[in-house]
Order: sequence, then C-alpha cells, then structure tokens
Amino acid sequence: MITLASSSDIDEIYALAAGLAPEVLEDTFGGYLMSDLTSEDYHRSLSTGELLVSRDDKAINGFLVAFASGSTDVVLLSAEKRLDEVTWTDRDIRHLSKRAYIAQVGVLREYWGNGVGRALHHELFDKYPTYAFYCGVVEHPISNEASALFYQRLGFSRVGFWERESVRNFSGYKSGRYLKIGSE
Repeated sequence: MITLASSSDIDEIYALAAGLAPEVLEDTFGGYLMSDLTSEDYHRSLSTGELLVSRDDKAINGFLVAFASGSTDVVLLSAEKRLDEVTWTDRDIRHLSKRAYIAQVGVLREYWGNGVGRALHHELFDKYPTYAFYCGVVEHPISNEASALFYQRLGFSRVGFWERESVRNFSGYKSGRYLKIGSE
C-alpha cells in the first residue's frame, strides 16, 4: 500500500536509506543510493515535497522523495541549480516549467523486483500527470545499471550527464540525467 509518509515514519525511512548508501566501491551491488538526505531533509519534505512510503503488514518496505517545481526546499533548489551544470545530450529540460525532481528512492533489498519502486513512481506520476520528471543515476566511478534499467523501463530517457571531481568518497563522479514527460 502506498501512502504519504508521516513524521512517525522518518526514523524508519532514514534507516532504510542508510542501509542502501555505499561508503566504498565494494559496497555497491544491485541498486544503491548516493544522495545524502538527512533526517531533517525527510522531515522538511513532509511539507515541501512528496514523501511517499510503501508498506506491507509489517513495516515500510520502500519510499520515494520528490519535489515539484515551485517548492522552496533546499534539496530541489540545489538540484535545479545543477541543471545549469548538466551537459545536455538530448533534451534540455530547463525550459519545462512543470517538472519534478525525484531526489531519492529506496526499497528494501528483499522487496527488489516485487513492484514496490514501480508503485511508488506511479503514485507520483498519477499526482502530477502533466509534469516532466527527472532524476540522476550514477554512472562513474561505479555504474548503477540496476537503477538506469529501472528508469528506462518506466519510460525515462537519458538526456544528459553531470560530472564532479569528487562526490562523497568517490573520485571522478558522473551521473546521467534521466527524464520522463507526463501526458502534456
């Protein structure tokens, strides 16, 4: 079941995200998270963005954090600022006024392949049917092929990339920028 998160969900979401974030190259397998959202970021997103959770009868098994254009959240503002630093290879999305940044998605490993990530995204797509959705997927120094394939199956296309000398503990960082256009 997909619902909006509440403040009582934040600790569980933060723990799930921390379990998917690699510290060294050897920690990467399947999909993983690179963004450093804090507990404060998750709390703030309850009012400034979309924080969706997937639950089974036991607990939260997945979450999605996104911010629609017009939000004043620092996570979105940082992502929007980086759009000017992207090397666009296909479609430059900066002119699209109705866009939403998918900041982070996490699914417990034992639920991978069970439709949790897809359900979380479709909930977001249904809420913002005319929006363009964009996200980043790490390509170097470690390739997050599982996430890239997942987004391609959802109808996203790689439209550019963003590079940095260093992100977290990783040198030579590069992430692809992926885009999906809603029903315009």
